[in-house]
Amino acid sequence: MRKILFILFLCTILSGCLESKEIQSIAYAISMGIDFKEEQFELTLQFLDFSNVAKSEQGKGGEVPLWLAVGRGRSIDDAVSEIYRTIQLPVNYEHLYNIVLGKAILEEKASETLDMLTENFLIPYSAWVYSTNQPVQEILTSKVIFNYPFLYSRLTQPEDMQEQLSSVPSLFLQQFMLEYEEPTKTIVLPSINIEDNAIKEDLTGVSVPFFEGAHIIKDKQYKGYLSINDLKGFILTNNESKRSLFDVKEEDVFLTVELNNPTFKIKQTSSAGGTSYTLAVTIPSVLRENSTELTMDEVKRKVEKAIEGEVSSSIIKGQEIGADVFQFEDFLFRRNHTEWLSIKEASNNFEFETIEVTLKPFNSVNKTNYKFQK
Repeated sequence: MRKILFILFLCTILSGCLESKEIQSIAYAISMGIDFKEEQFELTLQFLDFSNVAKSEQGKGGEVPLWLAVGRGRSIDDAVSEIYRTIQLPVNYEHLYNIVLGKAILEEKASETLDMLTENFLIPYSAWVYSTNQPVQEILTSKVIFNYPFLYSRLTQPEDMQEQLSSVPSLFLQQFMLEYEEPTKTIVLPSINIEDNAIKEDLTGVSVPFFEGAHIIKDKQYKGYLSINDLKGFILTNNESKRSLFDVKEEDVFLTVELNNPTFKIKQTSSAGGTSYTLAVTIPSVLRENSTELTMDEVKRKVEKAIEGEVSSSIIKGQEIGADVFQFEDFLFRRNHTEWLSIKEASNNFEFETIEVTLKPFNSVNKTNYKFQK
């Protein structure tokens, strides 16, 4: 009798799977797009199609359609309710990988949108956040090579491509949320566009997403847009960069240098004349192509000077729209608050006295060249 009672007791505490559901019976949102049109929020959800994932694991398969749900309303909650009204399966957000914000959201509704994203416990803080000048739905219906699901796009796995060719560093929702609340932080939010002809299936162009630049936010205000060329110096030298190729093109000079894992820091120097600040960048690098008869020492100095020019250009382009891409103001705010306050009241113009770029170590892929000595 005791054995029977014990077995019945075990049945009551080991029945935790009674309410389990098959994954096919849930709509897993992997991407979210938010825009603001005609005084209404437009929310787009992209869902994971398990048949597409299965085909990618088994080998190449035919093209599988992308599934979107679109809702509109005077608030984001209204737009979500509109989706729930028509979708046929319960929606799960635990595997949301990226969030794409339209330019109108950044200009008019950034605070309201961020409040919704951060207060909703269903939205993971690990989702990547992007911006775009294009219709959000065009971004979410772009393709991935070999008909792989959107799960394998650069938007979903941005760090993988940073190892091959770095671009504007991506931001987690958590990082975006924290920097948005800091008045001295400049948010460099990657901007996504669509390229129709770079990737082709046979001779037919395929629409794929790529990083075209960044939208800038500072002190909860939208500042404007910087192109990938405007941000070139920032991309080459920021601490999140992994690998870049940099060309020096002059009348009789063509050099290509590979830059790997740069580090920059702000150096403070005090003297009788006051305090000066230097942006110091150190970059391990490899000379990959050299059409000149210059020595390694001469090549090194020429490349360093060219990178310093690109860094200066990025700083100036940012200042023109009120951005501080290298976070100099935030550095002063935290390290020398008195001086920050003085500059803020006098001119609000935070500038480095000097920019120093050092290629160290500096090697050559040509084995006949000696390693550059310190």
